[in-house]
Order: sequence, then structure tokens, then C-alpha cells
Amino acid sequence: MVPPLIEERLDFLDPKKNPFFEHARCQLFLARRDDELVGTIAAVVNDNLNAFQNEQSGSFGFLETINDQEVADALLDAAEAWVREQGMAVIRGPLNFSTNDEIGHPGGRLR
Repeated sequence: MVPPLIEERLDFLDPKKNPFFEHARCQLFLARRDDELVGTIAAVVNDNLNAFQNEQSGSFGFLETINDQEVADALLDAAEAWVREQGMAVIRGPLNFSTNDEIGHPGGRLR
């Protein structure tokens, strides 16, 4: 797999350049150990999707981590907590914003 271009990824995550943010909220998280970046995740609430599906759900995506379950768990916990703070009852993923963009393995995490 070829990684995305940094400029394209920055534009994709920029609320001023991506129309997705006209109807969605996103919180980005970084995991650090000492001064080293060890993981990333985004938590998302897509208000249009929730209205269409008549549900209260969020999602996570852009999950990247070193090979360390503690780091992965901390990132997933942070995303889940943010989605819950937004009033959502379910979190799904991984998907990078929506099923119209990049999706990962099915399933996700429900608590």
C-alpha cells in the first residue's frame, strides 16, 4: 500500500477545505510516549448520517499505532469517550470519516 500524500491528507483533515465538516464534527488524538509519537486516531460524529439513520452513532478512523496493545487501547478509549461526550450511544470503525472514504476492517467496538 502506498501512503497518502501529506498535502492531500492535510487538506482532507482541514475543516476549511473538506465539505464533510459542514455536517460533521471531528476530534483528532495523538498518543505519545516520552517525546515519541506512538499513535493516532480520529473520533467523528456525522450529523447527516445520524439524521438519515435515526441513530446516535460516532466512528473512529485514522488509527495508526506502534505494535503495543496499551497504546491502541488508550487511543480507542479516547475516541470512545469523545463520541460519548457528544451524546452518541455507539461507535463504529475503523473508517476515515465515512463509507464514502476509506474503510477498514468491519466490526468496530461497542460498549
